[in-house]
Amino acid sequence: MVYIQRSSVPPIVIEELLKKRKSPEWRSIDENDHEKLRNEFDNLECRQYIREWLCKDQHYLCAYCMKRIDPSDTLNVKIEHFIPLSCSKEDVLNPNNFFLVCHGGTRSDLGSNKKRVLCCDSSKGQQQCTLRPDNSILVQKICYSKKGIISYRDPGNTEKEEQYNREINMILHLNGKWNEQTHSSDADTSTELIKGRRDAYEIACNIIRRLDKKHKLSRANLEKEIEKIKASEKYEEFIGTIVFFLERKIRILDSAT
Repeated sequence: MVYIQRSSVPPIVIEELLKKRKSPEWRSIDENDHEKLRNEFDNLECRQYIREWLCKDQHYLCAYCMKRIDPSDTLNVKIEHFIPLSCSKEDVLNPNNFFLVCHGGTRSDLGSNKKRVLCCDSSKGQQQCTLRPDNSILVQKICYSKKGIISYRDPGNTEKEEQYNREINMILHLNGKWNEQTHSSDADTSTELIKGRRDAYEIACNIIRRLDKKHKLSRANLEKEIEKIKASEKYEEFIGTIVFFLERKIRILDSAT
């Protein structure tokens, strides 16, 4: 998961959302008529502008899993309501409640009898989460293991740590089929998120090895590598994992001096 810094909402989006809010048709919809709320949102003319805006802010990565997304791919990429539309009519048209997410495995293994482990919004559905990708304080506490497992670490607040890890494992399924007894994954997601984060760990290791081989392994050079990675308009998949291990190496170097 990578911190998403939101930019200004496009004027064309603000205009249509405001117009929709003020319309008699919208005001007449019962807040419990979730199907009608969904239909009204899906019929917005500015939806593609919303997708493009979100995708740029997210550097072309799914808000949850860091897989590549394309705003024009309406089959595999969708606008998610962080607070589900079944929970809040007010937030159905709130742009700060929108994220762009991948298909979460619903398009994987089509025509196969293999059981799919869905993730991201496809597993979240109408469940509520509090681990927001646009909350920098929370995202800074996301950690990764060499084996590709994602977790939330906050030793100073074990209650929040348990809550956010439950959301990661049991709502978003970012660690696949999670076994609460063994605290490990029994199966990767259909979109192979664990494998992807393992591969990202190897990318970070290769960067470190390259610098070390050239006798240039230092805080300054690692920071340059991180800046280079973050400078791209389209982030590399699983960038959060790569940056995490490069920053961890910086801390190791600092502690050795």
